[in-house]
Amino acid sequence: MKANYKLKFLAAILFVVVSVANANALNPVLSTTINVENPGNWVEIQNENGITVFYSKSDISGNTLLGIKFTNTNEKEVTFNWTVTSQNGFVHKSNRSITLKPGESFTETGKIEMKGSMEYVDYPINLTIK
Repeated sequence: MKANYKLKFLAAILFVVVSVANANALNPVLSTTINVENPGNWVEIQNENGITVFYSKSDISGNTLLGIKFTNTNEKEVTFNWTVTSQNGFVHKSNRSITLKPGESFTETGKIEMKGSMEYVDYPINLTIK
């Protein structure tokens, strides 16, 4: 009869451990995007179809991150997607289309880590106007 209690106790402990492990696996800690505004340090990279693209660098926890800012200089609304190809061939894409009204800007920061080269020219950007 003691063996039966030991077996039930061991099964209960195993159940608790597995439940906690599954709860952590199903609810992982989500990484957050750190939005770092870098006023005054934006460098114009290109102007394509009235969308001016600026880059900036931010240092966060020892990592250099590439910031991108888009400004619509058209007199009409523009919708586009963007793609940046890193020096190592890794492709970073907008996960949704961006729509900007005339004079509006959109900033994307904290997602692209600059590794190896720290030169903007090594991170070419391509815009797809819709």
